[in-house]
Amino acid sequence: MAPISLRPSTIETKLQKLGVTPRNVLVVCGEALRKSGQKESARAEETDRALLGLSLQDAAQALLSVSAKELVAELNRAGNEAFEAAFAEDQEERQLFAESAATALRGRDSVASLQRAAHRRVELARGDVAGLEQALASLQTVLAEVDQRKNSMARMLTGINPERRQALAELDAGEAEQAWWFALSAEPAQDGLLRELGDIEASNAAPLPRFDASSALRRTSLGTVTPAESALLAAHAAKDASLAEALELVRTVDVEALSAEAER
Repeated sequence: MAPISLRPSTIETKLQKLGVTPRNVLVVCGEALRKSGQKESARAEETDRALLGLSLQDAAQALLSVSAKELVAELNRAGNEAFEAAFAEDQEERQLFAESAATALRGRDSVASLQRAAHRRVELARGDVAGLEQALASLQTVLAEVDQRKNSMARMLTGINPERRQALAELDAGEAEQAWWFALSAEPAQDGLLRELGDIEASNAAPLPRFDASSALRRTSLGTVTPAESALLAAHAAKDASLAEALELVRTVDVEALSAEAER
């Protein structure tokens, strides 16, 4: 009789690629829980079995390893890359920036999966869960800090709205409502927001030199704008509320990115 070949489970297959660590176990299990409607997602009993193989202490340590600075840096990178995608010169360039932005954005989503799996581990536990519950509370504090500028960040992310909607569609309804990084300002009507804010001509009310506002905004976001161009951009923004809003948006995200890098 030929030996029976047991195929690895869905979760085991994913962990073989990622590496078996407590954090990866939680992320993979949490993703399955948040995407239970997807055909490729692991079955509930498989997910529970994997979570029960993880000690409460290891689960708590995985939650405590989440860094607010790292998450903010990833979100800022996602925002800047999405901004570049919105102003890409061709489809190939857009795809490169969009893929980079989506990869950075998955960092925030993976923490949502981590959190979801940890809650399920508490439900499955038979021992003292105080340590894991405290770690969950600490993680919630970290995420509150990270998400406090979600409205301005979501506007930057409109540059990859098609990709965000695709990722959102994979989540269960209850999870999708909480995933602001995919859902906020992701409506098709918002797809051209960055271009609408960037493609602004200066007001004819004052004899200001004409210039490419979208190009100046892009260089402001990247930190490569010249002093003269920055002064001209500010002068135009003083006479145009829409341009002023766009300028404030790119300055805010850029300052956060620089702050995150400086504090590392």
